Amino acid sequence: MRSIRRSLTGYLLLLMAATLGVVGVLIDQATGRTIDARRQAAVDLHEAHFEEHCREERNRVDADLMRQAQVLGSVMQTEYYGRFQRELAKFNLTTRLLTYGSGQPLTTALYTANSWAITGRLFREYFSHLPIDEGVLKRVDDDERTHDYVQINNPSGRTRWRSNTLDTQTLPFDAKAAETDRTTGMVFDWHHDDATVTPSGEAVRRVVLKVPLVVNFVQPGRDRGRVRPPGLPPFQPGVPPGLPAGGPSPSPPQLGEMIPKIYVSVARPAVALEAAETRFRAERDEQVSGVDAEVRAERGELRLRLLILGVATFAAIGVGGPLLVGAGLRPLRSLSDAVSRVSEKDFLLPHDRRALTGELAPIHDRLTHTLDSLRRAFDREKQAVADISHELRTPIASLLATLDVALRKPRTTDQYHTTLTECRLIGKQLGQLVERIMTLASLDAGNDRTAVVRLDGADVVAGCAAVVRPLAVAHGLGLHIDLDDPLELDTDPDKLREVVMNLLHNAVEYNRPGGRVEVGGRRDGDRVVIEVRDTGIGMPVDVRDKIFERFFRADASRHATGVHAGLGLAIVKEYVGRLGGTIDVTSEPGQGSLFRLSFPAPQEADPAHATAAGGGGAAAVGSRMDAAPLRGVQIP
Repeated sequence: MRSIRRSLTGYLLLLMAATLGVVGVLIDQATGRTIDARRQAAVDLHEAHFEEHCREERNRVDADLMRQAQVLGSVMQTEYYGRFQRELAKFNLTTRLLTYGSGQPLTTALYTANSWAITGRLFREYFSHLPIDEGVLKRVDDDERTHDYVQINNPSGRTRWRSNTLDTQTLPFDAKAAETDRTTGMVFDWHHDDATVTPSGEAVRRVVLKVPLVVNFVQPGRDRGRVRPPGLPPFQPGVPPGLPAGGPSPSPPQLGEMIPKIYVSVARPAVALEAAETRFRAERDEQVSGVDAEVRAERGELRLRLLILGVATFAAIGVGGPLLVGAGLRPLRSLSDAVSRVSEKDFLLPHDRRALTGELAPIHDRLTHTLDSLRRAFDREKQAVADISHELRTPIASLLATLDVALRKPRTTDQYHTTLTECRLIGKQLGQLVERIMTLASLDAGNDRTAVVRLDGADVVAGCAAVVRPLAVAHGLGLHIDLDDPLELDTDPDKLREVVMNLLHNAVEYNRPGGRVEVGGRRDGDRVVIEVRDTGIGMPVDVRDKIFERFFRADASRHATGVHAGLGLAIVKEYVGRLGGTIDVTSEPGQGSLFRLSFPAPQEADPAHATAAGGGGAAAVGSRMDAAPLRGVQIP
């Protein structure tokens, strides 16, 4: 036998498992999204750091290359400036020979008038083809990074010098772009780019610095002994020589075509940058792997906690669930104890309904109702036994009395015949009573079978009226029949005939002298209605509610045996219910009664079904023959 406590505990465990499963999945998904967002943020941060490191490395390389280019440019400016000063000294000597004394106006005029032509010639013809001091540049090159590539070009694209690291290779130089720089005067300019060494095709990172060889036209007697070219400030990291920290300064436009320029290219192999980027990438990948490991560990820890929580919850429910369920079932045990104390004497449930929970209160109500029904059923059975005993005792006593009288002395043949006739009538009444009792017993046991066929209900009702007609005439009653033709029904003809006969007999027996009985039948929508109306004594409400109970008789003075034993309407109620119909009673004391039968009508006519109402007992004999003349007629 299954235990409610174990069942409820199992259901509770299943519910908790489903709840924990759903909650665990939701928590895992929500936490997983949060952890994934944190991981993505960490990965993005490491990626940003990687890009920043790469950018810083590139900027560092660019600054390093610029610094070398600035140093070389400064050396070249100083070298060119020294040579220019020597040529300018020769020019100044010639100028002084043409003056008298220290006449300043003449010296200034000559200096100003001739400086432009001489300077332009020197710059165009001398400085553009000036040999470079290889020793100075080599010394500078040896002091810097020996793996970098250095190349110096003039504006015409001629390579003036290459470092030893280049050997026979060259760095690309755009002479056309340099041609456009001839008119930019004393402007320093530079740019960084990615280039390819010729002919090896090696990729390099390069800076190209344009260095104008700036000069100053010094008047006699001023700025003697200057060492640095005018306008060339001390070296500043990231700022080309000759430029202020704020950016390039404009050059005098009148000197733009005369000032020579050189282009210093300093390059570093791209493999150095790629090696640094590879190192940074390895660091980034290691950091990302650490983040992934941390994320996996965190999610694993979360899932382990959820698992431990679930196991602990199941253990708690497994231990405490039966106790809690037992406490909840305590009112049910008390109700069960109360049911076990129910006595067949009173059928009372000794339990206070107010002590029950809301779920058990309806059970208490239904048990109480069931016990009341059992009590009434027992009462009816007791009354039925008493009624049956009474009904059987009267004819049996009459039978015994008749036989005793006949046996007291010898009788004539006619007297014996009369006695036997009386005994036969009494036996017939006893047989009818026993037959009805057996019919009810068969219905209660479920042994009765219903044979449903398609028939005309009007024929069955008319046949029953023909059988009852002599009885109505004997009581001085009028019988009126009003039937629609046809009234097709799918029903059991014997049971329908038994129902109609009982109602007609009651209408005759409980009617008034000179009264009337009306029988009608019609189709009402999807129902077939059969009515039996009488003008008899009628029934009060309390009687009308009990007439279908077994052995109940509305008029106690009519205590004859046989058909008036109080079983006819009980059988009618059972038969109507089995045929799928309903029966209603309308009655008022002194105004007669109306019994209305309602059966479901067939949806479609079925010619295959039998439409005759034959073969159902003695009442069926001749019913078809007598039915047609009775339809719609008044029998006085």
